[in-house]
Amino acid sequence: MDDIRDYLKEKFLPEDDATTERIARQSKRYAMVDGDLYRHDTDRVFLRCISREEGGELLADIHKGECGSHSSSRTLVGKAFQQGFYWPTALQDVAELVKRCRVCQFHAKQIHQPAQALYTIPLSWPFAVWVLDILGPFPKAIGGYEWLYMAIDKLTKWPEATAIVKANKNSALKFIKDLVARFSVPNRIITDNRT
Repeated sequence: MDDIRDYLKEKFLPEDDATTERIARQSKRYAMVDGDLYRHDTDRVFLRCISREEGGELLADIHKGECGSHSSSRTLVGKAFQQGFYWPTALQDVAELVKRCRVCQFHAKQIHQPAQALYTIPLSWPFAVWVLDILGPFPKAIGGYEWLYMAIDKLTKWPEATAIVKANKNSALKFIKDLVARFSVPNRIITDNRT
């Protein structure tokens, strides 16, 4: 509770008439019920104001609890607010929680690590590093071809493509063996780790 009072005092300390008017407008969102401070949500639902420490514990429970899912920051705050709780630093607190969570960092679609932690793949000579991918299924072409294996050399950007009828381990192995037979054994093969 003291965190919320300090936050409100710091943010809305009256300096002039415009600030006083803003405080009056903001204060309409809050109400005291049985000694507890509540905030009106946008749809007039009461959210109980809690301290930053209580909010951190609530976020940790939602994030890692029995039914926890390593969700995004806004989803976690939304779940906390749906449970009927509010604290002013919720978005900043959950952003820090997600940045510290190894599982979230591993499975996230966005890169949350600073740029210094990322590194480039050094290139040494032509056809030493290949990037492989499979595209499809496409509408069937003449001969029943639906899939396309792609390989691009990282240094020269030389493309190699082969159309195939069925994407399976045998056709993938044949494609890779053909690359090795023509360009020698690569130093590194990069894929997106999909099946």
